[in-house]
This record gives sequence, C-alpha cells and structure tokens, in this order.
Amino acid sequence: MHGTLTYQTAAPPAGTDSAPVAVLAAVTVRPSLRGSGVGARLVELFLSQAHEGGSATAELFTSAGSDGAGAFYERLGWSPGSEYRTRDGDMVRSYRHPVVPPARRGTFCDKGGADPR
Repeated sequence: MHGTLTYQTAAPPAGTDSAPVAVLAAVTVRPSLRGSGVGARLVELFLSQAHEGGSATAELFTSAGSDGAGAFYERLGWSPGSEYRTRDGDMVRSYRHPVVPPARRGTFCDKGGADPR
C-alpha cells in the first residue's frame, strides 16, 4: 500500500436544504513516496467520491503552522479558514474546497501530476 484515505460525509443541519459536507479525515503517504503525486491523487479521489455522493463542499482540519499540511492543501486549491484550539491545546486550521464536477478526469488537484508537498 502506498497511502490511505479516510473520509466521511456529514449530514447538513436539520431543517436545511443544504448539501452534505464531505469531511477529509486523513491522508497518509509512505515517507518514501512523498513528492510522487500519491497524496494529490488520494485527495483527488476523495473530491471525486464526494461529488458522486452529492456533497457541495469538502472540509478538513490540519495542524496549524509548519507541523500541518496546510501548504500542501493550499497548493491543491483548498482555502484556509479559521484556526481553532483543540481540547488538548493544539492549534488546528480548517480548509474548504468546492466539490464541483471536474472539467476532465484528473483535474480536481491538477498541478502537473506531481504531489506538491
């Protein structure tokens, strides 16, 4: 296995007509494969499945600052949101990405085929 992807779909608030939000919980890639494009392809797979599942927006949280993967997600087109302090005292930042059909297969995170991390 080269990497893993963990995600879920969060139901919209009761009484709203909003589409569900797809939540990217984890992307892991073997250290020896970082920079190979595996991470970007996993994120693209997530966005594609989120679209097929009817989500209009994707969301994730990562550690804030240099310990997090924020720069990686920003290079893939994710927009940074607010920073939050967890119960453990760690700082995390939210990121959002629209879930729209790609113009062509392989274009949700198209950055020349390389994982920009």
